[in-house]
Amino acid sequence: MRFLHRRGNYLTLTHCTLLLLYREPAEGEAILKIIFLTDLDGTLLNFNDFSFDTIRSDILEFIKDGIDIIPVSSKTRPEMIEFCTALGVNLPFIYENGAGFCKDAKTSNQNDVIVGMSKEALMQIWDANIPVELKADCKFLSEMEREECSALLGLSGAPLDLALARSHTALLKFNGDKTALTLLNIYLERAGLTLQKGGRIFCLSGLHNKASFIEKFRHKTSDHKIANGSAHIIIAFGDGNNDIPMLNAADFACIIPRPNGEHLPPDKITPKKIIASQPAPLGWIETAEAALTYFSDIGDIHYG
Repeated sequence: MRFLHRRGNYLTLTHCTLLLLYREPAEGEAILKIIFLTDLDGTLLNFNDFSFDTIRSDILEFIKDGIDIIPVSSKTRPEMIEFCTALGVNLPFIYENGAGFCKDAKTSNQNDVIVGMSKEALMQIWDANIPVELKADCKFLSEMEREECSALLGLSGAPLDLALARSHTALLKFNGDKTALTLLNIYLERAGLTLQKGGRIFCLSGLHNKASFIEKFRHKTSDHKIANGSAHIIIAFGDGNNDIPMLNAADFACIIPRPNGEHLPPDKITPKKIIASQPAPLGWIETAEAALTYFSDIGDIHYG
């Protein structure tokens, strides 16, 4: 397998020691699949303008070499389809912070695996269980003028429409202090809801997060059966607080810093981890290479 190794601002294409089998596995031989679970905004996509053109060919190279890439985002289903269209590959994906899993974007959402409740049910629980004084600290984007939503999300036009078209979550801006936020989370937990902080705003949802499907992916067989109880290797990528459950459920965590250099506290991430030296999108490739090199040093990884 080939990797792009970075030397300053230059790229060199070299061969690494990760072993690819181009033969049928021997009887009883474990086949380990590498799976990338990756956040998008600020992790794979540039934090400010959501671009990824500089690494698009690298991503396609990973896919060509047999690595499964599954985007995991707070984005809506239509937004995820737009990303797949821009990439040029029909990837499976998880949307609205783990509310749903789409195996094939070409099919209708009736074929998705849904663990989240409807937005209508979500708001009914909110209205019935959250004290008025705490509600006063929260402003949902659905209540805002379009210009304010655009400023918060960094989107306009059709992309803004897609971001606001939520089926299982609700976006809000929280204006209270830390004490009020702690109290709000207590009430939400009692009501069976969660509030997750993304890169820009909060996301209200049911009891699901970006790690909701991770065990299904870990033990899912592909073309070959997994022998001796072995599981697929999960490498997760994230930059925000709502990525922490996914990063902690993975075998290896890749932490991407913000443009100002700030990043998730390493002590909150329990698996083996690496912090990129640069923000997205180049930081994504940097940590992907490092993670794959780590596993290649452990031993032969066979997949295909």
